[in-house]
Amino acid sequence: MPSSAYYDIPCYVFPAGGHFPPKMEMHGTLCVKGGGFSGQRIVQLSKQRRQLSVSRCLEGSMSEDLDNKVKIEKPTQVDEYALEAKLREAVESENYTKAAELRDRLRALQDDNRAGVRAANAKFYEAFMTGNMKEMREVWCCGDNAHCIHPGAGRISGYDMVIASWELMLGPDTSIPLKIELHNLDVQVKGNMGYVTCLEVVRTSGSSWGKQLATNIFEKQNGTWYICVHHASHITI
Repeated sequence: MPSSAYYDIPCYVFPAGGHFPPKMEMHGTLCVKGGGFSGQRIVQLSKQRRQLSVSRCLEGSMSEDLDNKVKIEKPTQVDEYALEAKLREAVESENYTKAAELRDRLRALQDDNRAGVRAANAKFYEAFMTGNMKEMREVWCCGDNAHCIHPGAGRISGYDMVIASWELMLGPDTSIPLKIELHNLDVQVKGNMGYVTCLEVVRTSGSSWGKQLATNIFEKQNGTWYICVHHASHITI
């Protein structure tokens, strides 16, 4: 493998647009040769694997439909923006006792949200390191707002295709478990959205994938944080 390769172990190639044909997947060796990819080949996705990749989404959809039919009332979620607005009102009206109470509630909510994003980020990398596809399916948000950009590849969109891409990345050609070191983590959260930026250093038992700058975006749905965007870019430093 030339020194310019993104990875020095077998890994996978995705079409530039990130769109797989129906029930198809692409894999091969990801490397840089004249600015292109080599080793591409197409194989058929099995029906069973595809059903597994969407099972959680189907269960969630059925649960939502059932809730709508029987009109189950869910607890009102505390809104960070609403608390901020009430805090401003309390300060403007010089109700400092109320303002202090709202400030403490807001800080507690923000701390809880940051902890939730950190936990979801840790769960994502645990699934990545161990190759646990069950956990990988559970940590991703369902729907078209799921996007993944693997190093050197185009954008892959939609829950089904994102999960298929991870099945390829963590397939039999990859030496599991991986060792992933995360450096320079920065966690930011506002309302029901949060993101983590970090430097990934990924190694196998005898090789290294090099260093990637990663951005992971999370969305809070029904009280649970899910990753909806993972973007990793190879760097040489």
